[in-house]
Amino acid sequence: MALITFEHVAAHLDGLTEAQLDKCHRTIDEATGQVFYQVESSEYEQNEQMYKVTYDEETGFHCTCKSGQWGFANVKHWSGVDWHVRASVKRELEFRAEAQTRQDADAREQEARREEAAKKEQERQQEQAAPADEPTREQALERFRDAHRIDGRRPTREEAERLLFKVSPRPTREEAERDMQRYQARPFRIM
Repeated sequence: MALITFEHVAAHLDGLTEAQLDKCHRTIDEATGQVFYQVESSEYEQNEQMYKVTYDEETGFHCTCKSGQWGFANVKHWSGVDWHVRASVKRELEFRAEAQTRQDADAREQEARREEAAKKEQERQQEQAAPADEPTREQALERFRDAHRIDGRRPTREEAERLLFKVSPRPTREEAERDMQRYQARPFRIM
């Protein structure tokens, strides 16, 4: 009999139910580090029987169920293995997809951190490269805040940025309505 590969079973996962997939649990042997699946039997509620499904590339799939003990000789499904093995393969494919998604997200996050660090380094270098007589943006803000007062108090950072660098804030709805009334067109009359 030909070796049944992981790829062959992965191509024939039809007929599995969600209940069967829920009975399949990924496990790692702490002593060897080998990944295997423990699958509850169909009658688990009565006998609490668990089957161990393993795979290696030299000998293929192994399952501790009766069908697996006979080399899946009685299995009529296209895959050539019982549902315990097919459920294990399906769960492993899901696990790999989730791991790939996490890895992609981590890679994007690391790239964003690298870009942010490069941007900060570039800003730092630009500040260091500024002529000694010309203050940096931060120095100019602090000097402005120290030298000026608004209503007798030191201006906030936002106020200083708005006044020094001409950054106009978006008006609130109330301010916009007040200005609309204040500057509303009036009829022209000489008398």
